[in-house]
Amino acid sequence: MDINFNTDRLVVLNYPLGAGGKFISLALGLHPNILIQEQAMARLMMKQGADPMMGFKLAMKVFEKTEETNSHFEFGCSQLSGFNAGMLRQDNTADEKVCNDLWRELTNQDKFYFFMVDHSNKNPYSRYTHRKNIRLINYDWIMKDRGIDKQDNLDHDVEGESITFNMESIKENTSFVDEVYKIFKFLGLVAETGHPEQLNQLRGRFIQTFKTGFNKGGNQ
Repeated sequence: MDINFNTDRLVVLNYPLGAGGKFISLALGLHPNILIQEQAMARLMMKQGADPMMGFKLAMKVFEKTEETNSHFEFGCSQLSGFNAGMLRQDNTADEKVCNDLWRELTNQDKFYFFMVDHSNKNPYSRYTHRKNIRLINYDWIMKDRGIDKQDNLDHDVEGESITFNMESIKENTSFVDEVYKIFKFLGLVAETGHPEQLNQLRGRFIQTFKTGFNKGGNQ
């Protein structure tokens, strides 16, 4: 099976290293049509179907792992697809050379959205012409509290269909729910019953744990 570069299910999260984008992918993953960035669990979500609690339970396990190990824990692009944006910046055909079977399957289906991350302004996913882009804004407070210097200026418009996510909203429940629902609408998805309560729980867990492990080189 070839990669379908015309897929409209790819969602690229654009933000500087350490600005909290993986948390946003977990929050959006509450929707049963949005997959977590890990191959085995993504396949399980696809197999099980629309279980509104699966994404929530998987997200909570991420925070539990962070607390258990006292170090930052996250899933990532390579765990989902076998490659990442850095590899594409070095070789724009790296996805064709090293991607796993799941990536090919994901690009050839039209039910589930799936995330990849870009920490640059180089548009490494430009060959995926119908991708969706989510650009994080107002994240400086997260990076400051994590002790990370803001090095790259990503305050720019990205190519293709795009929307912003205001990270300042994480500080207040209603604002955060509104931002997440804005993304659901952007993707053409209807929010499920119970999402506001679950989102508030995830938001609280992020605030409790987002600094953990960043003196050890974490990078969510």
